[in-house]
Amino acid sequence: MKKTPIHSDTELLEESPLMAVDETGLVKATALTTLPTALAEADITSFLTTAAQLDTLKPAISLTPSYREFNAEGEKLRGVFLGLKTVQKKDDAGNKVPLDCVQWLDPSGEVYLNAGVTLVGAFEHAQILPGTAIEIEYQGKRDRAKVFAVRILN
Repeated sequence: MKKTPIHSDTELLEESPLMAVDETGLVKATALTTLPTALAEADITSFLTTAAQLDTLKPAISLTPSYREFNAEGEKLRGVFLGLKTVQKKDDAGNKVPLDCVQWLDPSGEVYLNAGVTLVGAFEHAQILPGTAIEIEYQGKRDRAKVFAVRILN
């Protein structure tokens, strides 16, 4: 086993292979290795309490955003602005290029994003802070651009 320095030049911790169960049920070592995790006793107690409640807990917030397209003029939605996020998009030549998106949380706990240029521009221009309650209204197309009204809720 390989020894890896952790938190100081003198402390060496031993890496352990990460085990996995294959489709036949056989336990095998993988190419991945892991180091021991140092947890405070209070953390362990808290984790055990949460683990005991897993059967009764309900999903709260999605961690995987979905793309939200606006198509019907007058369509409105409300949410909590989570910030601007950069994603990768392939251009016509197949190269990955950065694309800024608006990201928000809806009342059901789903996370959405939209990369409309005018929508992103409205959030950039107004410098809306994450955590702000917002309403987005799709107002239709002007030339090739989709137009939005963005309102802060209070």
